[in-house]
Amino acid sequence: MSKGDKKREKKAQEAAGRKSRKTVLLAVVGLALVAGLAAAAIFLLADDSIKMKVGSAVFTLEVADNDDARAKGLSNRAGMADDAGMLFVYPKAKKMHFWMKDTSIPLTIAYLADDGTILELYDMMPLSERDVSSKAEVRYVLELKLGAFKTAGAKVGDRIASVSGAGKYGVPF
Repeated sequence: MSKGDKKREKKAQEAAGRKSRKTVLLAVVGLALVAGLAAAAIFLLADDSIKMKVGSAVFTLEVADNDDARAKGLSNRAGMADDAGMLFVYPKAKKMHFWMKDTSIPLTIAYLADDGTILELYDMMPLSERDVSSKAEVRYVLELKLGAFKTAGAKVGDRIASVSGAGKYGVPF
């Protein structure tokens, strides 16, 4: 190898080293951004959640109180914690219609009276397009993992109660 070839090879190695360091630096910055976004998402989720007592258990619930959140519900999620769920809040009482299209988590749904009394309970199977309608007109609907109401000892006629955060959504129970 000539002296000129050695210089060119050394320069190429130095350039490759700089590119490698830049790649590592970009990867570190990218991971930091992802971690920051994840932390922000956790903070926002925690800020938008409420805690409700259902039977003997306390659940952390996301609140769906606008058209977009209610339409999306728990669809397109891979899973959910055993002590999590979603409370749907509507502006006025009406007969409700729910289905499980695009929802892969088996759920039990409760139609609730204005005071938090469980009026109706229905088990809902993943991805089903079967309409599960309420018999009563209600403003509040609660979805928990399949069997969670039973495990917590909650049944039709029992009342659920706020532990924290429900007041900011106008939930009276």
